[in-house]
Amino acid sequence: MVWDGTALSEHTVQHVHRTDSTVLEVVAAGICGTDLHVMAHSGFGRPDNVLGLGHEILGRVQRPGPATPVVGGGTIAAGDLVLVVPGKACGRCTMCLSFGAHEHLCPRRVVHGFSAFRPDGAFPLGGFSTEIELADDIAVIPVPEGMDVNRAVLGELVSVAVRGAERALGHGRPDIGMGTLLGGTAAVLGAGPVGAVVALVLAAAGLEVTVTETNEWRAKYVGEKLGLRVIVPEPGTPWLDEMIGGSPGGLGFDVVIECGGVPELFTDALTLARAGGRVVELGHFIPNGTVPTDPAVICRKDLEVVGSVLAPPTAYPKALRLLQREDLAFDEIVSSTLTLAQLTDLDLVLGERDYLKRVVRPNG
Repeated sequence: MVWDGTALSEHTVQHVHRTDSTVLEVVAAGICGTDLHVMAHSGFGRPDNVLGLGHEILGRVQRPGPATPVVGGGTIAAGDLVLVVPGKACGRCTMCLSFGAHEHLCPRRVVHGFSAFRPDGAFPLGGFSTEIELADDIAVIPVPEGMDVNRAVLGELVSVAVRGAERALGHGRPDIGMGTLLGGTAAVLGAGPVGAVVALVLAAAGLEVTVTETNEWRAKYVGEKLGLRVIVPEPGTPWLDEMIGGSPGGLGFDVVIECGGVPELFTDALTLARAGGRVVELGHFIPNGTVPTDPAVICRKDLEVVGSVLAPPTAYPKALRLLQREDLAFDEIVSSTLTLAQLTDLDLVLGERDYLKRVVRPNG
């Protein structure tokens, strides 16, 4: 499947595989919010520079190649089920050389499944394909034996959530006693795929989590299937005051993570955080507008406000370990599955609202 700026269309691509590349049969590919943004807005891709979309890729190795690194070391063999780590840093810029743990912030980073398709194989098709050839230096990580496909395909998403949770819980302040500790409280704003998974990860870390979601179907699904405490904000009601009043001591939440990608939620997050708390902005990978903010709120409440974006390769092993935990309801994250043919129906893909996470099964 390729995106030409106006439509996602199915193509049969014939090209000779390079001798050092890894070839995967795509088992499943997650539909990310970034993919939806590309499909909903013009300006991404054009007929002479099409995008091979689909970067949340779970595949079975058809042919391993030496150009493919394996996260954590080791090797891969034909038949192995692997998760693609789609981002590739340049390895040469100041960010890569000086801040190695932050290679996902490399300004020259490219992503398999979100880069221009090139028939020469430099950037082949993304995960919305039956078979793909990995670009050079795009890494993979083997999936633990026996893991269900609907869990394993969440690896990239859970890695992003792990990074967001670490930004929420990590502490660089001198007043450690005011930090977020086990048994603390967290509010997650927005119960889409990212918010739902972040909530599960924070709960696994021992926090008491409250989630907000305006989509009533999604709020009900997350509450019933994932066992999370969910609040549906009602416009015109003092729901923020009620949430704060329901927090320990009525002080607000230790940490608030904005996952909805709605600008107004950022100001809500500042309101919900307790004095000395932390706000993590995770939902605005794609710009979605601006909102007036009073800096005095941050100053007078002594808040930490941090961003979180993407995930370094080191987050992927942690994500897979979490996905192995049967006590966490990751089985319920994928709520629907699409075929490649259904993926070309933009009215369906962009118009549907009552779902949590959708994946594509290109080979049935």
